[in-house]
Amino acid sequence: MQKNLLKKTKHVAVLIVATNKYYLNRIMSANNYAPANERKKLGFLDRYLTLWIFLAMGIGVAIGYFYPSSSTFINAFSTGTTNIPLAVGLILMMYPPFAKVRYEKLKEVFKNTKVFEQSIRL
Repeated sequence: MQKNLLKKTKHVAVLIVATNKYYLNRIMSANNYAPANERKKLGFLDRYLTLWIFLAMGIGVAIGYFYPSSSTFINAFSTGTTNIPLAVGLILMMYPPFAKVRYEKLKEVFKNTKVFEQSIRL
């Protein structure tokens, strides 16, 4: 009796492992996990994004330190509690990822001025 139970347990364990391997392979292939040498590399802007963020923060702190009146100049463009330059900057920063902008195609967009003008009007 115990031998049969042990055999059944082994078969169940083998079946579970095989099933897990099958689903793991399906999940990995569904998520397009490729070997490191076959993966698409990040672009220049994306690769150094942390550097750009720290540079922008450093420039902002330096402007505030060396030109203390810059804060009153920027606050002059506020409407109520909304800072217009900040709002415009956030929109410009968030729009490209939402619209899936392909930066490598920008040269082609600017070559055809009619299409570019129409897209700006829309």
